[in-house]
Amino acid sequence: MSPKHLKSLLFTICGASIAMAAAGDNVSVYSGGLSLGGTAMLNDSSNRAERGYGMIGFNNKYTVTDNIDIFGDLEWYGFTSGSFGAFAGMNGNFGTGKVRPFVGAGGGISWYDHGGDDFDKGFGLAAKVQGGVQFDVTDNMGISFAVPFRYTFNEARDNSIGFQVGMNFFSAQRKIKKIM
Repeated sequence: MSPKHLKSLLFTICGASIAMAAAGDNVSVYSGGLSLGGTAMLNDSSNRAERGYGMIGFNNKYTVTDNIDIFGDLEWYGFTSGSFGAFAGMNGNFGTGKVRPFVGAGGGISWYDHGGDDFDKGFGLAAKVQGGVQFDVTDNMGISFAVPFRYTFNEARDNSIGFQVGMNFFSAQRKIKKIM
């Protein structure tokens, strides 16, 4: 995926989310939080020292309708390797209650440390698909469980699957009624 195609994808996602927000009755303002988990490499890279990594992430989400979230995630893999990913995308939620399963997809960049190789081998545009469930514990806090799959368009063609558990904090005015 070229930078031009990624840019077009992100503009399409933003435009679709604005259109959906204009059509809905309620808009959730914002949620953000921290996630922890692990990820396992699926491709065979003979010079990689580690096949699995711990993961920490910062998750940001805007809910544009009851069933659509726009997300932005920053993730670090392998606490000593410095591998990272940054993704933006869209989740579709199934239901509007306190327990909401979701599936989503997005794009971004990622870099995997290949132990001394040059930066270009591990760096590339990346795609992410995920599924999971969000539990609203209170009106201002939720817990999420997700299983993401990531594919990086780099020289090594790094791809991984993982799990993550997150704690999200919702804005003080979680639901606001649209005026228009």
